[in-house]
Order: sequence, then C-alpha cells, then structure tokens
Amino acid sequence: SEFLARGWWRDDTLSGWVARHAEERPDAPALIQAARMLSWRELANQVARFAEGLRRAGVARGEVVAVQLPNSVEFVIAYLAICRLGAVMCTVHMLYRGAELEALLSHSRACAAICLVQAKDWSPAEAVLGLRGGLQALRSVIALGPKTVGALSLEELLEQSPPIDARVPGPVAADPFLLLYTSGTTSAPKGVPHPYHTMLSNARLGAPEHRITADDRVLSAAPFTHLFGLYSLHVAWSVGAAAVLLPVFTPSELAATVERDRPTALWTAPAHIAACRAMGLIEKHDFGSLRFS
Repeated sequence: SEFLARGWWRDDTLSGWVARHAEERPDAPALIQAARMLSWRELANQVARFAEGLRRAGVARGEVVAVQLPNSVEFVIAYLAICRLGAVMCTVHMLYRGAELEALLSHSRACAAICLVQAKDWSPAEAVLGLRGGLQALRSVIALGPKTVGALSLEELLEQSPPIDARVPGPVAADPFLLLYTSGTTSAPKGVPHPYHTMLSNARLGAPEHRITADDRVLSAAPFTHLFGLYSLHVAWSVGAAAVLLPVFTPSELAATVERDRPTALWTAPAHIAACRAMGLIEKHDFGSLRFS
C-alpha cells in the first residue's frame, strides 16, 4: 500500500500507545477528571485489569462491545480495555433510548453493553436488560453504579480482576477497533467500521498541525460517543498529552473545568462557544489561553 510505503500508516494501536507512554512517562498525568487524576502507569494498570474482566465475561477478539457512557474515566478505561482484547467498540450516544438503542445493539450484534445504572430520569442498564431477550448476540450487560440484578458490576470487574496476561494476543494496526454509526440524516444510520490504520494515522499526523505535545492538556466539549470527541483523545494519546474530562457539557461546567483544570487545547463546536458567550462566561473565565479545534 502506498500509505504504508510513505509512512502514513504505521503499526499504531491504542494498546501500543498506552504501553509506550506508561513506560516512558509513567508518572505523567494521562486522565484528569476534577479531583481524579490517573497517571499513565495507573491508566495502563486499570486497562489491563478491565480487559481481563471483559475477557472473563466472555468478550473475545473481533466481537463488538457497545458503550453508552459519558466522557468519564470509566469510558476511557472501557474503550482501551476493549481495544486491548482486539475487540471493537460501538459507541451509543447518551440520548439514545428505546428504539434507537435497540436498533444499534441489534445491528451491531454487540456481545456486551457497558452503560450506567442511572442517568437522570431513566436506567440505561434496566433498559438494555429489558431488550436482551430479543438480542441474540447480547450476552452481558456491564453497569456502572449500584449493583443491578442481571448485570455485571463495572466496578467489581475492575477491582477484582488481575491484569490481563501479556500472552493474550493484542490487536494489530490493520484490525477494526471502532464501529461508528452515521447520523441517519437521509436514511437509517449506517454502521462504519474503522481500523487503527486510518483513525490513528489521522491523529498522529494531525497532532503537529494542532500543535499538541506531551505537555498539553486536551479537553473535549463534544461527547466521546461522537467521532469528533474521539479524535481529541486520539490526538492527545498520539503524543502522550493528558486528556481533561468533561462528563456532560453545560456552559457553566465547561467554564469551571477550564478554570480548575487549566486545559491548553479545546475541542469544541460553535454551539458550545455560543452558549458560553450568551452567559458571559468567555470573558469571565480564561478561555483566551486555549487553542481551539
């Protein structure tokens, strides 16, 4: 392939990036979510444990795991653990319920779903458990929050599992690792599988264009269930920068996160900034020091 010959595609995988940063800069921050901070060493350890938990729950190489979580530490750990197994993550937007949720779980043939026990006025875990009878591929529901009958506890899988054995094969760059669905503007959403080659080379080549280095702190106002939000993570991880996490966007929460955690780069949409400006938050807080993408 010309892309390989030119060096645009390399042997990049998320597992390889995390391992490299954990070895080269183990104590540097990898994730920052308010008072929670994980170093690269800590993140690698948590990912290894959750990967083993998923493996024991029956997730195998090449299988799809649906994830419906906010931009949280648990989302990142789940994402990277799925990748460590050579499995594929299918993102599910937090707003999806009922028919939308069922359609994605059915079409993706997800073998497991990772979700919240409680999200505002509904229980994603109970909703997925209620759909399981009609979803032949779905074997496991893994829930974050209080123990729920019929679901595995995300916290228990993470705390009680040993790190995955290094002999368990990991992914290669040609493997698919993401299954993302189009918006469905003109018809039903279409599932699009993405290999590491295309997605991670884009981030690696994009990092210098965004002037992102290992010393940066990257914040995304967009959800990680969307390609734009995931790209912010990939760019940060391509160079070992810290990812600052904003679980749910509101203008006040974004402003508070900027003030508290001092990100240096912000992935955002015009609507986010317009909402902050309407509340007078751009001038009040130090948005001027951010690089916008």
